[in-house]
Amino acid sequence: MPSSSLRDRVVDNASADLAVFSDTQFVDAILATTDTKYPLLSAVAATEWTAAETFKHWCEHSPAPSLVAVYDSVCHQEYTHFSRVRQYSNSTPPEDAHPGPMHAYLRGLESPIQRLAGGFLGRCLISVRTHQALAHRFHTERDQQSDISRLFETMHQETEAVLSTGLNELRQRCHTDSRYTTALMTAEYTIALAADDTRDALKHQQ
Repeated sequence: MPSSSLRDRVVDNASADLAVFSDTQFVDAILATTDTKYPLLSAVAATEWTAAETFKHWCEHSPAPSLVAVYDSVCHQEYTHFSRVRQYSNSTPPEDAHPGPMHAYLRGLESPIQRLAGGFLGRCLISVRTHQALAHRFHTERDQQSDISRLFETMHQETEAVLSTGLNELRQRCHTDSRYTTALMTAEYTIALAADDTRDALKHQQ
């Protein structure tokens, strides 16, 4: 299975859902979530922390020992992202916060293929789209905050690397049509959950 074909198919099939995360309404909404100096950063920090906790859960409950080191690496990266973001805000780790539909779903996955497809492909496609949109917004409209633009550009690049790792792992495992289909469906469902949750949140802000 060429890893590029799996990514391309997910992007094509989930194009409408992925578009939510670069839509002007979405970016405007998260930029206006609070009255703090950098309003979006609390939301972004919470997202990074929640992702780290998901990978920590996978490390602690992994049926595939060979993937624990992979999960652990991403876990540490997400905690690092949280630490970087909090430098520009007063963000603290969420306490007893519900992980939301997407991460609740991811934490319930057990098979390596589902975890790789959901956490490394579907989730990362959302993240790179969001990071790219936010970096562009800060770069074009908020020149005085170019350091934050660079922060999101760096996070975008690092998340792309995680996505590539996931695709490489999936390529080694999806050697049958049924496994390929499982990966495809899991990634698309992960994106759909996050997109539907985001659409609902945007409706409530109107």
